[in-house]
Amino acid sequence: MDSEPRPKPAPDSDDSSRPRPAEGGRAQDEFTRSGSDRASNVPEIENDDTPDFIDLPPDIEDEQETTDETSGDDEDDASDDEDSSPKYMAFDQDDAGLISILSTAIRRLLRRQTSSPDQIVALGRLIYGLERLPYPTPGLNVKLDLVYSFNGESLFQGIHLTEDELRLGSGGYVQGDYGGDSYSAEELVVTMDDRDDQNALGWIHSFAERCIDKEFQIRTEDESGADLSLHDEIDDPWEDLFED
Repeated sequence: MDSEPRPKPAPDSDDSSRPRPAEGGRAQDEFTRSGSDRASNVPEIENDDTPDFIDLPPDIEDEQETTDETSGDDEDDASDDEDSSPKYMAFDQDDAGLISILSTAIRRLLRRQTSSPDQIVALGRLIYGLERLPYPTPGLNVKLDLVYSFNGESLFQGIHLTEDELRLGSGGYVQGDYGGDSYSAEELVVTMDDRDDQNALGWIHSFAERCIDKEFQIRTEDESGADLSLHDEIDDPWEDLFED
C-alpha cells in the first residue's frame, strides 16, 4: 500500500536573515527619549541666586543683635582695663641713678669666691630685674640679704624684688639684760601704684659700701617661677618713663 507522501520539513530558518531592530531597540529609544524629556524639565540653578545668609525671625534676630552688642561691650571693657593698668612701677625720675648704684654694687658680689652656684644665679636674676626697672619683670621673685653677725648679735640690709614690687630694708638682732630683741625697718617700697621713701639714698650708699666688706655674708632666696630669658631686652627703660 502506497503511503501518502509526507510534507518535507521547512528548512531551518536563518536568524541572520531576519531583520533586527536598531542597536538598543525601542526600549532603549524610549528610555533615551524620556530621559531627555526629564532633563529638559530640571530647572537650572545659578550661583548668583544662592543666598549668602538666612533671614532669622524677628525675635531671634533681636536676640542676636543684643548678644553682639554685649560681646562688643565686654571687649571694650577689657581694652579699657589694659589701657588703665600701669605700665611702669611707681618710681620717680630721680630713682634711675639710685637703682644704677644698687645694680653696680650687687655686681661686685659676683666676684666673691665663696658664692655658691645658687647664689650666683639669684644675684644674676636680681641684677636682671633691677636693670629692667621701671618695667616689671613677670615671674621674678628674688631676695638678697647682707648679714653681719658678732657675739650673738646681727644686723642686715636686704633687697626683695618681685614682678610688681621693690623693697629695701634693714634690721638686726641685739641682746639685752633680759634676752634678745629684733628690729627691722623698710627704707623704700615701690609698687605698681605707690612709692614710699623713708631713706632710700642713705640706705643704698650704705649697702654699696657693705657689698665690698667681706665681713657681711650673702644670703639669697630665689623663688622665681619663669624663664626670665624670654623677656624682651630694653635698651634704656628709664627713657620711656621720662618721655611718658
